Amino acid sequence: SCYYSGIRGVPVKSFMVINSRAPFHFVARPEIKSFQDLKGKSIGVASLATATHYAAKRAISHFGLNSDRDVTYLALGALQTRLTALENNAIQASILSAPWHLLAKQFGGRELLFVGDVLEMPSGGLCSTEKLLKEDPQLIKRMIRATLRTFRKVRDSRDDAISFWSQQLKLDPAQASAVFDDIPKTTSANGILTGEAQRTLIDAGQLLGALQGPIDPSKGVDMSLLKEVLQEPEFR
Repeated sequence: SCYYSGIRGVPVKSFMVINSRAPFHFVARPEIKSFQDLKGKSIGVASLATATHYAAKRAISHFGLNSDRDVTYLALGALQTRLTALENNAIQASILSAPWHLLAKQFGGRELLFVGDVLEMPSGGLCSTEKLLKEDPQLIKRMIRATLRTFRKVRDSRDDAISFWSQQLKLDPAQASAVFDDIPKTTSANGILTGEAQRTLIDAGQLLGALQGPIDPSKGVDMSLLKEVLQEPEFR
């Protein structure tokens, strides 16, 4: 990510967070009643050393299991592949995004956790070169204002958003509603990268091999222009 690149010395900075919490549903087969039932079982993720892998490990740890020894992680790629593997009992649980967790419920899948409830883990944001941040701060501020207004518009326009996703993503209304309902839970309210989020990103980066050696968290982020915009009357 841009944040990791900045920490590694590339002259770029993240200047605004969009998705602040993990947008994943941890779904298990019908016979799995709790996380404790997953001991010795297989968990499907998109691929190893990625956000879905890290989110699965944190979910497992949150409920008291050893995330390295008590379960096996299988890299299965696309959501449809993971869903099919779950239905066929090739895996006993998986990390799924909306609306795929609803499809799992059609064959009795049981949602054990919305991972965003326990994991602040940014997965999207705005980034720029240090040069542009210094030479054209007004351009950056215009981007920030437009993004904040979009946050507000989407949150306040549920019916329009659901209609859009139904048409563009070919989802039925229930599925489109599920996609929308995750937005307030995962989208940052103000775009700020919190200290907890930074700790998560560093932990994930070290665990998954994206970061090595001494780390200066401040090298990857510059929220100064965002903080200035947030002081404007429209965004207070």
